Amino acid sequence: MTEALSLEEAWTRLKLHLEWADAFWIVFVFTNDPRVSQELARRTQAQIEGAGRRFVGLRPAPDEDLREALADGEARAVAWVDMVRHDAKPEAPVWRTSWERGLMRLNERREWLRRRWEGGGIVLVTTGDRLDASPMLAPDLWSVRAMILRVAGMGFELESALKVPSLFRPLSRTINPELQRQEIARARASGDDFALARALSLLAQVSEREEGLSLAKEGLALADALSSSVEPEARSLAELDHLGSMFTLFGEALESLADPEHELEAYQRAVDLRRQIVRVGGSKYLSQLGSSLVALATSLGNVGCFALARERASEAVDIYRQLAGADPQRFIVLLAAALNNVAAAESSLGEHEDALATAGEAIELLRSRGERDSGLTRWVLGVSLDNLGVFSIRHGQLDEAIAATREALAIYTEFVASQPEGFVRVYSQNLERLVTWLRKGGRVEEALEVLDEACALYRRFVGDELPEVAASLAAALEARGAVLLELGRREEADASVAEALSYAVGTSGAVDGADHGPGGGTEAD
Repeated sequence: MTEALSLEEAWTRLKLHLEWADAFWIVFVFTNDPRVSQELARRTQAQIEGAGRRFVGLRPAPDEDLREALADGEARAVAWVDMVRHDAKPEAPVWRTSWERGLMRLNERREWLRRRWEGGGIVLVTTGDRLDASPMLAPDLWSVRAMILRVAGMGFELESALKVPSLFRPLSRTINPELQRQEIARARASGDDFALARALSLLAQVSEREEGLSLAKEGLALADALSSSVEPEARSLAELDHLGSMFTLFGEALESLADPEHELEAYQRAVDLRRQIVRVGGSKYLSQLGSSLVALATSLGNVGCFALARERASEAVDIYRQLAGADPQRFIVLLAAALNNVAAAESSLGEHEDALATAGEAIELLRSRGERDSGLTRWVLGVSLDNLGVFSIRHGQLDEAIAATREALAIYTEFVASQPEGFVRVYSQNLERLVTWLRKGGRVEEALEVLDEACALYRRFVGDELPEVAASLAAALEARGAVLLELGRREEADASVAEALSYAVGTSGAVDGADHGPGGGTEAD
C-alpha cells in the first residue's frame, strides 16, 4: 500500500467527490488520529450544509447498532460515522469488535442504505489497522465504494519539532533497502540479534505497510526479548543505550506504518530504558531521555491522551531547562520543541491561556538566538508560531492568530523553496488556516495576495513529479477561486477553479471515480 495521504491531500479528493457525486456512494476513511476525522467532518459539514443539504454526524457507542443510527436518512444527505477509537487493551478489542460487527450488519442492508440515502452518501471512518479486514467483512459495501482514503495523523496541529532532522534528510534517502536485506540475512546467519533487530527497524521504515508491519513487529519482539533476557544492572551502559535507540527506531517505524498501539509500546520501552541509563550513568544521558519523552508525548497526543502527553512533555521540559542552563547553544532549541508539546497538550485540554504562555516562551527562547539562528532553529520557530496561531484562534484572538500564522508561513516558504518534498505538507496546512482567518477577518484582498504567492511557489515544482505539490496547488487554486468570487471577479474565479480541477484530476485517481456511481470506486491511499 502506498504512503498515507496528508489531511490536505485527503480533503482535496473528498471535496471534489462531494461536489460531483450524484448517486448513492460510500467512502471509507482510515486514520489513527481522531482529530483528522473531526477536521474532515467539519469541512464536509460546512460544504454540505452550504449547498442546502443535510449533514448527519454520528459517533456510535461500542454496543450501538449502526443500522438504527443510519435509519434516519434522506435524499442527498451525507452521514459521517466516526469510529476512530483505539482499544486500550489489544487483547480485549472492544472498538475493533464494534467496527467489525457494525460493518457486517451494514453489508447486509446495502440496498436499504441506498434507498434511505439516495443521491447522498455515507463516510465510514475508523483506525488504520482495520483496513485490511474491511473488504472481507463487507464485500457488498466495498464493491460500491467511491474511494478509500488512508490519512496520516496531524500530530500536535503541526509537525513535532523533534522530527525535524528526518525532514532535512528524509529517511527514504538514507536507508538502502537492499543493503538492509543483506544485513538481515547476515545477522540471521551469525545469530547477531542486536544487528538483526536494528536492520529490521530500518528496513521496516522504507517497506510497504504489510511487509513493514511484519518486520517491525518481529524486530520489536526481538528487542523486547533482548532487553528482558538479562537484568539491567548486568548490562553495560553501551548495551542499554543501544537498546534504547533500537526501541526509538521501532517507534518511528510503527508511527510511519500507522500502528499506534505498538508505536506507543516501543516509545514507552525506550523511555523505560533511558530512565535506567540515567540512574546508572548520571546526567550526561539526560538528553536522550528528554528526546524519548517528547516522542512518547507526541504519540500519546496523537491518540487523544492529552493529560498523559502533558506529563511526559513537561518532564522533558524540566530536563532541557537543566541542560540549557549549562549549554544553551546545544539545548535551547530542544527546550523550545518540548515546550511546544506541552502547549499543544494544554490547548487540547482547553487550557488556552496556559498554551499561549507556553508557546510564547518557546518563541522568545528561539528569537533570543539572533545571529546564531540555524536551519533547525528557524524550523522550530515556524512550528512555534504556527502553534501560537492555532492557540490564539481557540482563545478568540483573530488578529494575533493571523500575525503569528503569517510569520510562520514566511518561514515555511524558505524550506519549501529548498526542499518541497519535505515541507510542502505543513506549508499547505498553514496556508489554509491563514486564508480562512484572513477571510473571517474581512481581509479578503490580503487572502488573495497570500494565495497568489503560494500558487507561484507551487508552480516552481509542480513539474518535478511531486504529487503532493500538485495536490496543494489544486487546493490553493480552488481557494483562490472562492476568494475571487467573493471579490466579484467571476471570470477569474472560474478560470482558477478550472485550473484547480485540471491539477486534481491529473494527480488523483479518486476524482476519476468519484461520480461513477456504484462500482466505480477507486483507491486513494
